[in-house]
Amino acid sequence: MMGEGKQKFRVPRAAAERMMKVIECISECPEGEATIEKITKYVHATPKVSDALVAQMRQAVVAALELELVGEGSIQWTYRIADTSVAKQFPYYDEGTKRNYFRSALQRYPPFLKFLHFLRQGDGVTAAARTAILLGIDKKPELLHTILRGWGIYAGILRKKGQETLVVEKLEEVKPARVVDISQALDDEIKAREYLMWVLGDDPYESLSQEEADDLVTALVNYEDDPGDSIFRAGRVLEDYLKTVARERKVDLGKATQLRGIAEKLRAQGVIASKHVNILRGLEVFIHQDVMNGLAAYRHMRGHGKDSKETKATGLEQRWSLSPEIALTHVLQCILTIKSLWYYAAKGKLVY
Repeated sequence: MMGEGKQKFRVPRAAAERMMKVIECISECPEGEATIEKITKYVHATPKVSDALVAQMRQAVVAALELELVGEGSIQWTYRIADTSVAKQFPYYDEGTKRNYFRSALQRYPPFLKFLHFLRQGDGVTAAARTAILLGIDKKPELLHTILRGWGIYAGILRKKGQETLVVEKLEEVKPARVVDISQALDDEIKAREYLMWVLGDDPYESLSQEEADDLVTALVNYEDDPGDSIFRAGRVLEDYLKTVARERKVDLGKATQLRGIAEKLRAQGVIASKHVNILRGLEVFIHQDVMNGLAAYRHMRGHGKDSKETKATGLEQRWSLSPEIALTHVLQCILTIKSLWYYAAKGKLVY
């Protein structure tokens, strides 16, 4: 998790429509699993298939595996739909729903997100070349561009104009310089994920599990509609991240389960710095406070019910009401703290 090794991406040459056929076949199987040969026969509607057709379908299955649309089945060389809820509903999906389902996977796929980033700075082939170089993808830029462009068009993220590959207008690049700009920038999941990758950087982002990244994206998208849930999700990710760091560094956390206790155990073993930075100097809760203690304070506000101390002081029963602004601030603090933890553990650098 905290190391510097790059994940190897193959980016197989397979049309998005063919991957959807793979999902369709598996969803129709009573056992919920299928071999590549069975999938090939289903797609081509014939009991006999050539080795060439099987090889083509294998590419589609490998692509679906890499996009985490499917997973390995219970029997060797069989495959299942990764999301069990989708497995039951897919036969009833219309074309629009299928495209949205594919998009939800594509917008979590690091090669596509990196390609999308570079695409805004130049032409498609150049964007593909830079993506291949950075992520170690063994494909010619022209072919990689063709594959990623096809997937993006199917998902409704890209469009083609002549020989150009263009990003749809509503997905403008997200690099807001001020917190006030973010409310308008994070109205789409893919933009929120791009923003998360931009803030963290490639290596810290890849150190997150898929579930952790998804939780942070949800927290960024929903901070206005549900501030409490955003605070909870971001804090949970940070806790889980710290526990993973402790596990990898073989630090015994004992009975520590909350942010403060885990942070103190890690500090005692020199795994994290005693202080990363004094954050948000303008807020008293963070002045001269440890980063972890400050972050825990807001989660406690969210989790607790009526404040007994305030009730006693004012004679009124009161609950803490959390604003969208403090929720967004908290989420960003958690993200930056994860980045800081990664740099200290992996590089020995104090970065915030």
